[in-house]
Amino acid sequence: MPEGPRAAKPEELTEIVNLVNEVFMVPRGLPPILGEVFPLLFNLDNLSNLRVIVEDGKLISHVGIWEGNLSIYGFWFKVGMIGAVCTHRDFRGRGYASALVMDALRKMKADGVDLVLISGDRNLYRRFGCFKSGIVYRYNVSRGKLRVNEHKFDIVPYDENRIIDVISIYQKEPVRYQRTLEEFKLLLEAFTGMPRFSGLRSGIYLAMNGDRPLAYMAFSSFDSFKVWEYAGSRSVIPYLIAHTLRAESLGSIEITVPFHDTEMLNLLEECGLSRSYADSEASMLILNPSGFFEKAKRYLAERVGERVVSEMSLEDADEAVKISLGGETFMLEPSEVTLLFFDSSDEKRSREKIAPIRRFLSGALPMPTPIYGLNYV
Repeated sequence: MPEGPRAAKPEELTEIVNLVNEVFMVPRGLPPILGEVFPLLFNLDNLSNLRVIVEDGKLISHVGIWEGNLSIYGFWFKVGMIGAVCTHRDFRGRGYASALVMDALRKMKADGVDLVLISGDRNLYRRFGCFKSGIVYRYNVSRGKLRVNEHKFDIVPYDENRIIDVISIYQKEPVRYQRTLEEFKLLLEAFTGMPRFSGLRSGIYLAMNGDRPLAYMAFSSFDSFKVWEYAGSRSVIPYLIAHTLRAESLGSIEITVPFHDTEMLNLLEECGLSRSYADSEASMLILNPSGFFEKAKRYLAERVGERVVSEMSLEDADEAVKISLGGETFMLEPSEVTLLFFDSSDEKRSREKIAPIRRFLSGALPMPTPIYGLNYV
């Protein structure tokens, strides 16, 4: 008889990591390293967020959650991420993953999570209202095609003595996650430790002007060579990309830029790169619409003014969301509320119901797109 969904027990952590590696890594010929790559997720302090189903003493299905805080232009939201969703091959097709995702969403709602991000785009997630949301652009940067001039700063590899430099750069980012010193150490150690595994390469480069940190960039060959996180002076990032291509003897590397980072988009195009089609990095869901709106009001007021925001109200109504604008009322599904605030690269999704609200809040939406960076799960 299946037991769960429930929180994992301490003695089950190793079995969880083994299952996740068996599902996601081994079939692709990759080393079983997910326990080390995701140190915030697979952590004894995070056991209550590792949701499992067990049968006859064997762990057969898992969904992982990480909860934290997200700043969007200085306004803080509680965010939850879902990842490592998997079921042992002998137990698939029985609804275990669906039960665990539902359980994870219920737990996060009880925990006061405002916004959920899920890595991947599956029918499983869409059934719960989680659709690809937000807008990003991807650039494939080929070696020698990035036009950069000489620079007067130093580019150095990261080591543990430079952790405060990295933190001081990241804290200035307009869209970022709250990370304690301990969390930063775990994330940076995971990235700098990855090269010890055969066939994997990763690293972090910093730009320094004397003892003044300017920017950093983290990259890895996990799946393909890509930039996982960049932060700091945007004018320096192209130099970090060019340096990484040369120093690591790479043919190309991919970088993802959210739509709101217009300075980065413009700089890359000035360096001779072409913008790709719009894409979305994650499936998203505003899990607590009324709570999210209360926090978003301050962001909206900066864009459209207090008077306009005061004419709008949002409240949960059974499985729908009621939005009132003056004398008009709109009933939206939670997925449509997410589309309203964050938009999507999927042009096929209907925006008919949210169009009047968008016009009312002209210039304020969509809100900036949060991307995972080193917090990916």
